[in-house]
Amino acid sequence: KNKSQQKSVLNVSPGSWIEPVSIGEGEGSIGRGTAVDSENRVHVVSQKRGPDNGGAFYSGSDDFGETWEKEQRISETGVFVLNPNIAIGKDDSVHIAWVERTAEGTAIFYRNSQDHGQTWSSVIQVTEYGNQTLSSPAIAADSNGRVHIAWHEGAPEEPSTVSRVFYARSIDNGKT
Repeated sequence: KNKSQQKSVLNVSPGSWIEPVSIGEGEGSIGRGTAVDSENRVHVVSQKRGPDNGGAFYSGSDDFGETWEKEQRISETGVFVLNPNIAIGKDDSVHIAWVERTAEGTAIFYRNSQDHGQTWSSVIQVTEYGNQTLSSPAIAADSNGRVHIAWHEGAPEEPSTVSRVFYARSIDNGKT
């Protein structure tokens, strides 16, 4: 991305919203997370359901959401994804965490981009697969290059099960 590119300014009066714009193609998308970087680039992560086209997807907009880049698959193909979430970190790095559910169980996964969502790191598995129910990963990144992920295990809506919150972090901007 060329940092010298001029950004267009959306002419919206205070207190008003633009007309909703569809992001991506097809049905079955569920919006999950939105973040804006220091250059006002809008980043969105969503999940799609389905055996062939399901997964976590990313799209970005350089014009305040008027138009969107073609969605990019962030998760591996053919997995059931839940609750993707997004954060902007040091130097406008983009960080995404999600839950994958496979025959092996559920686990938390992570990926990052250092170039405004144009290319992505390899997928990193944050937790081991297990039979526990993992859900709702919240992700944050700070100006020192640390990435923080918290999630819960268990089914808090069922009083007979134990539910706990877990936390993990990377100290090298998500590289390891």
